[in-house]
Amino acid sequence: MPQASNTPAVGRPSRAAVNLELQVQYRWTSSLRPDPGNARKHSQRQLVRLKAVVAEFGFTNPILIDENCKVIAGHARLQVAQMLGMKTVPCLQLDHLSAGQKTALALADNKIGDMSDFDPQALATQLAQLCAIDFNIELTGFETAEADTLTAAWLRREDLPLNWEQQWEALAG
Repeated sequence: MPQASNTPAVGRPSRAAVNLELQVQYRWTSSLRPDPGNARKHSQRQLVRLKAVVAEFGFTNPILIDENCKVIAGHARLQVAQMLGMKTVPCLQLDHLSAGQKTALALADNKIGDMSDFDPQALATQLAQLCAIDFNIELTGFETAEADTLTAAWLRREDLPLNWEQQWEALAG
């Protein structure tokens, strides 16, 4: 007779994950421990951009930590908080995860977002709206010139050949 496993089937959340009630807790930045094995590396350019975003909008995305205050996800956010001199940051403590689940969540947190694409029309519309109100477009993560190119490409899409979607992806890539 096969033994029961504590590992949930792929695509099926564990009972602990389904019933999880998350509470944001503010922790001292000095008490948080970055994972030295974190696979995601952050460029200075990215950190400068993220710093500007946090300065503009506030700290809107909690850092995920384990029961020992080791960072699971949010290494760049922690670095930026320290750059800004923040003494405390919002955190979600996830003490229900196994060591393997922590590693998998850290990787998933960074990788899954990379799998998405922008809707070209919605992106161009939103960028154009922000430009129209003189909003600092670089707070979106797009360079000003890049936003201008993407918006212009969509707005003159009737001039593009039938494979404009591939050209759009090349421009956005």
